Order: sequence, then structure tokens, then C-alpha cells
Amino acid sequence: MLGACDGRKGTTSEPPKLELISEVQGYDYSNRYDSFLEFRFFYEDTDGDLGLDENDTLGEFAWGQPFFYTFFCSLYTLKNDTWVSVPNPFNPSEIMQFHERFPNLTPTGRRKQLAGELEITVPARPNNVELDTVRFEMQLVDRALHKSKICYSKEFILKHP
Repeated sequence: MLGACDGRKGTTSEPPKLELISEVQGYDYSNRYDSFLEFRFFYEDTDGDLGLDENDTLGEFAWGQPFFYTFFCSLYTLKNDTWVSVPNPFNPSEIMQFHERFPNLTPTGRRKQLAGELEITVPARPNNVELDTVRFEMQLVDRALHKSKICYSKEFILKHP
């Protein structure tokens, strides 16, 4: 997937850019139901500090800390005309998320600017939870902890077996 981080903070860099460029509702034709949702993004970072190295495991990048992940993807479902988080069926005190930790993408050389595409695929029935109407919120964070603007997916109405 995506990544680039050196753990340095205090830079004067700008937040990374994240733009949702396509959304696909994947259909299992043999069984006539939705099987996945696929999102494709354009990303850009002027100083190239996206992603984390394997040894970036301390402080805010440690497991369980808010910035262990560098790409945040949260699932919401429509209940009574309100978008609500979806509880994890295995641990209802947690919400269902599809966050990712990307490897370091910082280019070598003097020019550090990054741009490219990122793709993420999410199951239509995560943890066998069948939801009718869903949407996602996605955000990218660089090593300096600058956050991109939040991208919102369209509303998906899912078909289940």
C-alpha cells in the first residue's frame, strides 16, 4: 500500500492531500450479492514524509496509540436517518475500522515530493455483519502528524445473500 515516515516532528510541511477518485461496489455475480467495496485515491505530499518504518513503534506511533496507523478508514451505517459507527461484533466496546499502516514512501535524493494512487478494498460483510446502508470516512496522516482533509465516500446500499 502506501507509506513514508521518519518519525521527525516540528517540520513546516503542509498536510498531505487525499482525494477520492473512484468507488466501486463489487458484485459476486454467481451468488447475486455485494462482496466488496473498492476505493481509489490520489495522494500528494510536498515533503514526502508519508508512511512509517518498521522501527517506528514508539511514542505516538506505538501499537494502541492514535498514530500507529497512517491511513484511517472508518465505517458508518445509517440508522434512523443518522450516520453511526458500527460496533465490532467480537468486541462491542470497539468500533469497526479499516485503518492501515503504510511503509515509508520517502523518495531518495533531494526532491522529496510524493504523488501517486492508493487503493483499499473493504469487505461488504466485515466480520459477517450485514449492513444495509453504509459510507466511509478516510484520512491520511504524515509523520509530522499533519492530517489530510477527510474524504467521504458515497452512500452504498448493499445486497446480501
